[in-house]
Amino acid sequence: MTTATSDQEFILDTYLVELDKHIHSSLSRPKKEKHNYDILDTEKSIQHRSCILAKKQQQMKIGDIWQYALGNYKGFEDLKKGHKTGLDILSVPLKIAMELKNRTNTDNSSSRKSNLDKLAMFKKKNPEYTCIYGLINEDTEEKHGKVEAYDSNITELN
Repeated sequence: MTTATSDQEFILDTYLVELDKHIHSSLSRPKKEKHNYDILDTEKSIQHRSCILAKKQQQMKIGDIWQYALGNYKGFEDLKKGHKTGLDILSVPLKIAMELKNRTNTDNSSSRKSNLDKLAMFKKKNPEYTCIYGLINEDTEEKHGKVEAYDSNITELN
């Protein structure tokens, strides 16, 4: 869904209706129950992995909802999976490129480096853009909703 293109008016009510549909659709997607077999599995370890898998799938759905919510708001585009930049959201009118992470525990050092490299590559090709690495659910309440903007060298601004 795109609520507005550059030549269309953004209609907030339409955006909210479509967002509500997307939330319900995302949260009602079936859960996958597939597990990898391990020779050391016990009934308890299988149950534990099932709980972990369910939580991870729920976090992924919520991350998808945030990307949709921000990427379909006025002036923004949800780049979805497989975009050539590898990024999540772009705003041509505002000159903003974003990479979103729903949780810090899905943001280990190697994936963070990879995501910052994507932003750096985009910034190098598009120096007029502000590149944002957005953490929706930081690991502590004080850091909630943290957004980091990066300069042309993609270094953290404090």
